[in-house]
Amino acid sequence: MNSIILGETAYEVEAGFVAKPVDPACPREVLLAALAEAGY
Repeated sequence: MNSIILGETAYEVEAGFVAKPVDPACPREVLLAALAEAGY
């Protein structure tokens, strides 16, 4: 199991990782906050 399908798009994944979708149009501050929340 190294791939998933989300909607109509296929992704290669690594076991143990969880993704949180973020709107690509959101401001940089929102992206940085999401990364900080994830521990990066």
